[in-house]
Amino acid sequence: MRRRLPAFASALVLLVSLAPSRSHAAYTGPSVAGMPVIGSLAAGTSHTCLVRDATVWCAGLTPAGQPGAVTSSRVTSFAPTSVQNAVSVAAGGDTTCAVTVDRGLWCWGLVPVAFQPEIPGILRWETVAAATAVPISGVSSVSVGSHHICAVVQDASVWCWGDNTFGQLGTGDTIAAPLPVRTRMGPAVAVAVGGSHTCALDTKGSVWCWGSNRFHQSGARSVKPLASPTLTRTSGITAIAAGEDFSCALGTDAAVRCWGRNNAAQLGMPRGTSRIAPVRVHGRNYRSLVAGPEYACAVRTTGTTWCWGDNSAGQLANGGCSAKWAGWGSKAPSSMPKSVPTPPSGVCSSSSRWARSACMPRRPLAPAATLRTCLPCWRPCRQAGAIVQASWSRVRAS
Repeated sequence: MRRRLPAFASALVLLVSLAPSRSHAAYTGPSVAGMPVIGSLAAGTSHTCLVRDATVWCAGLTPAGQPGAVTSSRVTSFAPTSVQNAVSVAAGGDTTCAVTVDRGLWCWGLVPVAFQPEIPGILRWETVAAATAVPISGVSSVSVGSHHICAVVQDASVWCWGDNTFGQLGTGDTIAAPLPVRTRMGPAVAVAVGGSHTCALDTKGSVWCWGSNRFHQSGARSVKPLASPTLTRTSGITAIAAGEDFSCALGTDAAVRCWGRNNAAQLGMPRGTSRIAPVRVHGRNYRSLVAGPEYACAVRTTGTTWCWGDNSAGQLANGGCSAKWAGWGSKAPSSMPKSVPTPPSGVCSSSSRWARSACMPRRPLAPAATLRTCLPCWRPCRQAGAIVQASWSRVRAS
């Protein structure tokens, strides 16, 4: 089994950075008339992909060939892959998968293969630079994790493959599978893959989870792994997301609730012990949801994006110690700010004014010229459960 991969520093920042705005400048790229159509976005550990005009484009580090590159490289701007006729793309770890218009599924990067075909259940992970067809048809959606992959097909069944140490494939056993196997999940409309657990949303709006439950991320009271789908949340759910060791759900009331591990405030509350019961994230009128390893982001009906959880690499896009300080004055979940004045660029203020509104340290700090010197100023605040509005720069895929 592969080692667990580190969190991708800016996964969700780029997911929201390409969201359409109210106005667009004319696109002047070669052989393209007008603005290209961006249909789907996905981020892995060190790479990001999108579907542009039915072709998958990727950027980032490519040591495992994940953006379809033949050789290892660093792609600093989006470049097209060989995958065409795509309708959606998903990524996790160093693996990328795309669903095509004919409902086929193609994956590349690190993919599971049988270590010895004559001995079932033993896998190795092999680098595949060229997109390879997965033997499954009628795919509606796919979710990719660091260790396993799951897909919902048109008959509403859920199929998974990859590592199964904790029963995350949902087959009732712990036998790993290099190819898709049907889970014991009933009719589903969505699936979300976490680190070593999986959750699915059924046709009645209920959430079922299985796999690792060490931090109650699968919703059961016992910390023992769940090899079969187990009812976690009943009715009223419209969307789900899974992080490394936590899960979240968006309800019909437009509220987000999370459960599982809370070591980095990923449940939207001050970091602490794991939670079995769902914790409601501060705010309302959310319409979509996505989770990273130890953080999550949600988009409100107003079009604004809000994030919470781990921010050790600036993945909440709230400015941190860079020139952008958007969201600097965010308070704890019990009090969401509407507008906060911007502190001087590059300075970690510790005045009483900012101490009341920005989780500032009690003792004064010298002006921060580097991220290293500024970390003591903002990192404890950002991991204390603060929910902040994300700020980003627009990126063009050209």
